[in-house]
Amino acid sequence: MTKLSKQDKIEIYHLWYDYQIDSTEISQLYRVGRSNIDYICWL
Repeated sequence: MTKLSKQDKIEIYHLWYDYQIDSTEISQLYRVGRSNIDYICWL
């Protein structure tokens, strides 16, 4: 796993919200757990 910067978290949210990319695909792209991506998106 890798530590995400603030900019990474913003990009993840925009990928999920604006482009409707699934959290599984985002987690593979950033190499973090899917549950962490879900947590970021639901904040």
